[in-house]
Amino acid sequence: LEVLSHRQVVLLAVDEAHCISEWGHDFRPDYTRLGEIRELLGRPTTVALTATATPDVQRDILRQLQLPADAVQLFHEGMERPNLDLRVSEVWGADEKQELMQEVIEHWLAESDGCGIVYFTLIRTLEEFSERLQAEGIDHVCYHGDLERSVRRAVQDEFMQGSCRLVLATNAFGMGVDRENIRFVIHADVPGSLEGYVQEIGRAGRDGQPSECLLLYDQNDLNTQLEFIRWSNPDAEFCERTWHLLVHSADQVRAFGIEWLRERLCDRQRHDRRLETVLALLERYGVLNDEHDLTHMELQGDLPAELADAERRSDKLLRDQKRLYALVQYIRSEDRPGFLREYFGLLPSDS
Repeated sequence: LEVLSHRQVVLLAVDEAHCISEWGHDFRPDYTRLGEIRELLGRPTTVALTATATPDVQRDILRQLQLPADAVQLFHEGMERPNLDLRVSEVWGADEKQELMQEVIEHWLAESDGCGIVYFTLIRTLEEFSERLQAEGIDHVCYHGDLERSVRRAVQDEFMQGSCRLVLATNAFGMGVDRENIRFVIHADVPGSLEGYVQEIGRAGRDGQPSECLLLYDQNDLNTQLEFIRWSNPDAEFCERTWHLLVHSADQVRAFGIEWLRERLCDRQRHDRRLETVLALLERYGVLNDEHDLTHMELQGDLPAELADAERRSDKLLRDQKRLYALVQYIRSEDRPGFLREYFGLLPSDS
């Protein structure tokens, strides 16, 4: 701040601006300070950029950045990418998924010099299909959040440099992936939201050449996403219980870590990820120093009011459930491009 006070900043750009809104699909609490920072910079001309903001999120971006709505110009490129073939295929079970997935992979790898991404929700499903594709002689690499950072970096570098043509990934794979000749993006599982889906298919065909985006829809996958939504939206009571243990049992937490906490909060249910969500949010809000390593845990401040507000927590859960329902509506729509335009607040003439 001292350095900035001696500089004249005339332009401010906020990328991935949906992250500034608590109603956005990748909310980051630290982004909410950008309005304050913009004031400290003397209110420079500001541009906020995002590919996936619904009308509610657009309005919230303006509010968070403290931009008067009547003084803002909205530029929208539209949702149309004519070179992308958006397809949905309903499937039943892993064998049918593999068959359709393999058809797309083999077609594009044989008919082009491009590459492709297959997205999965669960790491264990990704690993299962990795074994299936290996058995069919299809070379690929895998990318997910449980890999060491150095391994993830090596996989991404292989893909970006062209030595690898196929990557199986969770949604952890995406930031910084800007390869022009991605010929196909397959969603092997139902994504959690239209926003996430649009972000991921947006990586295909950036060179303007024909590319395929296939979503494999198995109704059973909805149960997985509903569970994910429940885990990522712990209620206020769970947040308060977690905070109480972090404050009043700090020595035990430092000594025994996350599993000690899980036993007291989740009835030893190892697949319940609510605790990880709370720790991640506490780090994002700046009151916990490290969500992963609690050995040297430090708390800096109080439980954020947003996590203790039962109504706001409930509203967030309902919004995420509605996002998933909108994705199901998109899948069932006879006019999917039109559905996307409406969802993101565009008129047909804007396309």
